[in-house]
Amino acid sequence: MNCEKFKNSIFAWSENDFSSFTTEEFEAHASECVQCSLLKEEIVKTMAIIEQDKHMETDPYAVPRILQKIENRQEAKNWWGFPVNKPALRPVYLGIGILVAILLGVVMGFEESGINKARIANNIDIESVRSELNVPDIMGDDVTEFSNQ
Repeated sequence: MNCEKFKNSIFAWSENDFSSFTTEEFEAHASECVQCSLLKEEIVKTMAIIEQDKHMETDPYAVPRILQKIENRQEAKNWWGFPVNKPALRPVYLGIGILVAILLGVVMGFEESGINKARIANNIDIESVRSELNVPDIMGDDVTEFSNQ
């Protein structure tokens, strides 16, 4: 028997699907060839592990627990499908939050400066009306207070 024939027939040997003559030839080749001997040992070890696993009792609650975990993970996703809990995306979210805060501050600053400009323009209008009508400065306080309300 050569190595190629040995490799092709190793699974038949592991299932005892050989005649006694072929088994003797298989064993003889395994004792002569180091690589085939190692392959045979690996098959024997693998088959022993498989047999051991066949006799293990399974947990009857394993399948429902696994299915429940899968269901919980699916429910944990956001309704819009946005990946909120991904740790790699947290810096991106932080950057977006900071950018929004800066933009909000800039917009509010422009709005506030626009309000101040309107107040200044209103005061200039009051001053021009006061000077045209020759209203004394003592009465200017009342007019300014009235215009601010």
